[in-house]
Amino acid sequence: MSGKVVCVANRKGGVGKTTVAVVLAQTVQDQFNQSAAVVDVDPQGSATFALAGPKLSSKLESRMLQNVLRSHDKFSSPMPLSRFAWGQVSALTRQPDIPLALVPCSEELWGLEDEIADSAFGKEAQMRTRFRRLLDRLRREFNVVIVDTPPGRSFFGREAAKAADIILVPCD
Repeated sequence: MSGKVVCVANRKGGVGKTTVAVVLAQTVQDQFNQSAAVVDVDPQGSATFALAGPKLSSKLESRMLQNVLRSHDKFSSPMPLSRFAWGQVSALTRQPDIPLALVPCSEELWGLEDEIADSAFGKEAQMRTRFRRLLDRLRREFNVVIVDTPPGRSFFGREAAKAADIILVPCD
């Protein structure tokens, strides 16, 4: 399978990026019977809270994007999907047989963004490669991969836009 990556982006906050990302994922899964994954690269974690809820979000620490990207061992060989994507979102939908997964994040992603900005070029290149590999892995497993980006400029928002087949820009 070679799924499409959709980046939901706008530099302005409060325009509905997360709402569009979450509803699009649910629509792809529920109405079109296609598998979908949401990658939350907004350190506010709104997509994570929307799909997993606050109680479950705290239990997904090992799968948080910032932790996955910092783990060297997860990129030395093909990663099992369960190491970085939470697949139980499907259980919360009307189509539990069709995969709907989440790659969560938390506000600690700001720290990784800062590390990248403050470091030499090597860290940026390393994170770019790891993020692209993660998206490529998801692309092979899901029909649609939707990336919810933060407002303003961010490393992962920019990389998601570069990797995207489609960029959706919600406007108010």
